[in-house]
Amino acid sequence: MRKETVYERYFKRPLDVFCSGLALVVLSPVMGVTALMVRSKLGSPVLFTQDRPGKDEKIFKLYKFRTMTDERDENGELLPDEIRLTKFGKLLRSTSLDELPSLINIFRGDMSVVGPRPLLVRYLPRYESENNISSAIIALDYMRDGCYFCEADLYISNPEVILKYQYSSNILGAYSMETDDWSFKMQDGCVSEYKKGNTFCYNYYGISYWTPEDCKKLCADWAEVYSAPEGKDLFWEFVPFINKRSNYRVEIRPCRKQDTAISASTRSTPCCVRRTARSCFSSARRSWSSVRRLKSTSRRSL
Repeated sequence: MRKETVYERYFKRPLDVFCSGLALVVLSPVMGVTALMVRSKLGSPVLFTQDRPGKDEKIFKLYKFRTMTDERDENGELLPDEIRLTKFGKLLRSTSLDELPSLINIFRGDMSVVGPRPLLVRYLPRYESENNISSAIIALDYMRDGCYFCEADLYISNPEVILKYQYSSNILGAYSMETDDWSFKMQDGCVSEYKKGNTFCYNYYGISYWTPEDCKKLCADWAEVYSAPEGKDLFWEFVPFINKRSNYRVEIRPCRKQDTAISASTRSTPCCVRRTARSCFSSARRSWSSVRRLKSTSRRSL
């Protein structure tokens, strides 16, 4: 278990209370106007609530302003997100106004001002079981011509973060002062100190690109680690970032937290390469065609 820092023990919670309390007071007029507009345009309820896991996997109710309607089909099932998301809802999301009620969660201690985004509850049992090296081993045949490697159920809300030409292996990372989640630091422009819990670091955002040369090395190194005792229990990224770090120079491609998001449904993941045993990788050519589709889709649904 990682040792708690002095900041975490004595300062983090008081700062969370102070910052969120001050923000709630200062932004209360904005929140009031936004609530009235949501009530007028989308109806009741004004707030969207969803169970999310917090620290030590304790479940709490996450609060946001509602951005979608409750339209249903003839069978009573909710319509796809891209249909129910209104222009007003898109405006709230693009300006992050929909997240203002989350200040209540921070004030209550469910979340922190500085920390990872809470996952959906249904991903908790899958995170440890599906994100290990076994998922990579079964997809070695796809490791040709360079490829993207993406977390399960992620979609890219800003296609520009991967539309640039890939000169070298790189991974998306959003700068953070502190996090309890998996993260890494930068040394000479490349990934270093990959671990769970870090300060002045980059949050690991689950999308990376690997050159053809590094793909070959990954195939060999994964196979070697996988055959070792307890190798099957390791995460795939432990190999290039920890076990065999001297074999790779993985650059950090800075991004913002809102550039990627966890999809509530696989319908919203046209460019997702699912990190499961069935399909982990995509070749660069298929990735580029997916990006083109995503770029047109993002204008309609994000």
